Amino acid sequence: MSLAWTIGTLALAEHERERKMEKISPSKATGTYKGIPDDIDIYIKESVMAKHPEVTLWDFLENRPDKEYEEWAIAIDSTTTETWDAKPISRLDLDENDFIDWMQANKHTCQKKYYERRPYHGDGYNELTENMPMKCGYNPRNTTEYNWGLYGNSNEQIKELLGTRKVWEEKIGIDYDTALVRLLAYLPGHTLPWHHDNLGNWARNNSELNPDIDSQMCDLGPIRRHLVMISDWHWGHVLQIENSYFPRWKSGEVYNLPIPRPHCSTNMGIRLKLTCSISGAMTNEDVSY
Repeated sequence: MSLAWTIGTLALAEHERERKMEKISPSKATGTYKGIPDDIDIYIKESVMAKHPEVTLWDFLENRPDKEYEEWAIAIDSTTTETWDAKPISRLDLDENDFIDWMQANKHTCQKKYYERRPYHGDGYNELTENMPMKCGYNPRNTTEYNWGLYGNSNEQIKELLGTRKVWEEKIGIDYDTALVRLLAYLPGHTLPWHHDNLGNWARNNSELNPDIDSQMCDLGPIRRHLVMISDWHWGHVLQIENSYFPRWKSGEVYNLPIPRPHCSTNMGIRLKLTCSISGAMTNEDVSY
């Protein structure tokens, strides 16, 4: 039996397994989000991941926690063939130092968390509600995220840092008033594991717009998620969508993140990786440089 034949057979078997897997819709994966806790420190104080024992190689080989995670990933349409040609749709005039200065002045609204189930997660079935990454060995020492946008007035302040209403209309194209932004800081050695975006927080905050996560529509129009690069790409900064990688991005570049295509991101480099996601109703499909 040749090696080529064996590889080909395995590839066909994998394709057949992906085809037969029962699919999970975005709404089923997301479920209903509850309100965010008043205590911004609760994510660390009551972390299950922080108390979880180390997953050793021998634990992994004996229990194979990757199987559950991979089956879920396939059920949300992860494949080994789909690609994504990531190109910026516009570019904002940003200075990374403005954001760093703002972060240092707003530690009190920073939501520090690990990649695990959160208090506002409801009845959805996804990698976080089931803590699949934690079972595979992800832990507080490799999944810490510093995040602004849910607490205090940070959402409005970050929107102002990104630009005026005119900039939002011409360069971002998402409704300013209902947009939810999340400023995300990842230190070297930290990862955002394989997942898909579910828009749960935005849908909860804007329930009066009748959002439909499956059709990605609301009363104002299509629901979109953009990603703004705050810092320039540097060694070890990686963003993967399905089976493709983002180019060496520049600060200010705006990308559309195709919901709900699976992706992941990591900082295995030296410098801080700083990005900003924007979720909301698309009001201008013709944004440009």
